[in-house]
Amino acid sequence: MRGIWGRAFGLSLVIVLLLGMVSDVAFGQARQSIIDKIQKEGVLRVCVAVATPWMMKDPKTNEFIGFDVDMIKEFTTVLQVKPELVAVPGFGQLIASLQTGKCDVIMTALTRTLARAVAVAFSEPYFMLGSVWVVKKDRKDLNTLQDLNKPTITIAVETGALSEQRTKKNLPNAKIKSLPGGGDALRMTEVESGRSDAAATDSIKVPIYAEQFKWAKFIPADAFKNPVDRAGIAYAVRREDLDFVNLLNVFIEQMQSTGKTDQFIKKWVSPEWIRLQ
Repeated sequence: MRGIWGRAFGLSLVIVLLLGMVSDVAFGQARQSIIDKIQKEGVLRVCVAVATPWMMKDPKTNEFIGFDVDMIKEFTTVLQVKPELVAVPGFGQLIASLQTGKCDVIMTALTRTLARAVAVAFSEPYFMLGSVWVVKKDRKDLNTLQDLNKPTITIAVETGALSEQRTKKNLPNAKIKSLPGGGDALRMTEVESGRSDAAATDSIKVPIYAEQFKWAKFIPADAFKNPVDRAGIAYAVRREDLDFVNLLNVFIEQMQSTGKTDQFIKKWVSPEWIRLQ
């Protein structure tokens, strides 16, 4: 009996190993297909949304410019394909657009979060950001996160963006006013006009917005150096395209090691671009 069970177990093990090998081959083919498809078609479709200074519209040409635009150009040059930017109204539509096949990759300052990582596969971060909230200087009652975390306080955020997620997480008692895309301009106008008490934005913009908007102050006061929920921004692909993630990681590493990432940061993360048009 022991011999029969032994032979049966051995046969089962062989079958499992063979199935695993077939599965690995099939999985490998599926993983390679997205890169093969892109190179065969000669086009990389990239989902993008407006986010200063990463992805902006040039008022003179109406073409996209910014840090991520330069990164996309570098990446497609390496792949020897043409970039096709697929614009979506706001960050809330980026992942859905990727999942439904409207693009091959998201390359527009998407912050890595656990919730998003359930839906997409992220590259390694290429920049670190945190959150800050903007209020008017004459609001003497608003100086801390605790001051903002009240049902009587209205905070403007962008629907589906990290500003919405972090505001709900850190200020659960505040009234959230979710607005469509349009970048910071819409939210800053909300605060300046008094329609909202505060607006969420990225910590990188603090010193520049402080100079541009004399009426504004920031919570926390030291948010530029110590932002709330510091996290990395990265590129994203569909979960099954793991070979594409590897390619993006190598690209990001090379851009950093050759100094090109620093060149783009110096070029775009500056008062010349981080200001509302």
